[in-house]
Amino acid sequence: MIEIRLQRDVRDDRVTMGRLYLIDGDVEQAWLYTLENPWLDNKPNISCIPAGRYICRRTVSPTYGETFEVTDVQGRTHILFHWGNYVGNTMGCILLGTTRDPAVPAVWNSRTAHTEFMDELYGVEQFTLEIVDDDYQEAA
Repeated sequence: MIEIRLQRDVRDDRVTMGRLYLIDGDVEQAWLYTLENPWLDNKPNISCIPAGRYICRRTVSPTYGETFEVTDVQGRTHILFHWGNYVGNTMGCILLGTTRDPAVPAVWNSRTAHTEFMDELYGVEQFTLEIVDDDYQEAA
């Protein structure tokens, strides 16, 4: 099974940001940037999810089309990978970007990043996601 790590490295009261790594055996490749809500005790629609290991399954969203859903998050459902630039574009989901700006805070080229994400996972029905919280720096 494919494994992806989301390594969070920026967090403050406005945002949580990180980097996705694609893991293939012993090879680890930095890939895309992420933007999530700040940590608000895992409250639905307004918080990022807790660090941990999850299974992500391919799904079709009425809004975002084909994507992946993070499953088995206690007390939460419908956590998707999708496009968007700012915290206001997510309700507890994970936004993807090819670049980021912690000063704004935002991820950029998000639709392109989502397309790259789905292209890389072509034919994959599920993968393991490990979310790791680093020592944080605050967004500028």
